[in-house]
Amino acid sequence: MEKVDRRVEHSHHFNSMEQEHESGKQGAWLFMATEVMMFGALFVGYFLYRGLYHDAWVVGGELLNWKLGATNTLVLLLSSFTMALAVRDAQMGQNKKAIAKIIVTTLCAISFMVVKYFEYSGKIHAGLFPGSWAPIPEYMDKINAIVEANNLTNFKLENLRLFFVVYFVMTGLHGIHHNWYRFNDLVVEKIKE
Repeated sequence: MEKVDRRVEHSHHFNSMEQEHESGKQGAWLFMATEVMMFGALFVGYFLYRGLYHDAWVVGGELLNWKLGATNTLVLLLSSFTMALAVRDAQMGQNKKAIAKIIVTTLCAISFMVVKYFEYSGKIHAGLFPGSWAPIPEYMDKINAIVEANNLTNFKLENLRLFFVVYFVMTGLHGIHHNWYRFNDLVVEKIKE
């Protein structure tokens, strides 16, 4: 596969097309390194707290809606696939196809946030939002039933709050991150036209 570059000369702040290309590759690797550091730190925190407060993680996991989680997983997989196809189309010089796939990817990002809206609003309504922590009686009954069914002798309600702090931070940051970069991709492609 040969990359198609319609430009005939390098940008004014580079000495050559090769230097511009290499700088772009270095920038992409730097970006990837920052992503690994940010999300790596979040996952280390997640696994650390999961190990320390296992019982709260069992209860928290049971309180999440697996159907919404599965829907978002499919949306994210489709989004990754369409973005990879968009990159390939851009490399082949098929910019209109690339933009169409970026639009699909952006719609996936919006879909992710719509699903999160329903998931988050249910948790907030149940009093499980960390900033206004006050689980409603219906959820306290669910929590107690999960604790009893799983014989969780070390369960503490404040540790469940920590579970939801981690949950909202990780999923919220991912949603913001996902949507920001899809929006940015779309804007950059439109500017290039």
